[in-house]
Amino acid sequence: MPRPRDCLTEDDCRWYGKRLARMDAARPPGVLEPHEFPGHDEGRVDKRQLIAFEQGVERWWLVVPPGPNDVPDGWHYAE
Repeated sequence: MPRPRDCLTEDDCRWYGKRLARMDAARPPGVLEPHEFPGHDEGRVDKRQLIAFEQGVERWWLVVPPGPNDVPDGWHYAE
């Protein structure tokens, strides 16, 4: 019987690039890309959306980093 680690696939890869690729493949058509959120750094949006995606947050593709006047707890969504 194969051991669990012998049955790993691309979907199990924890390399950051593979994780981003899985998220991008799941992004609904027609929604904003991370670089299209005005006033937000693309890298920070990518990281926040990736965390939300992997945690199963609803509407993860709208998650953005908190702004300077936002409480840092919880999820922040683009308007």
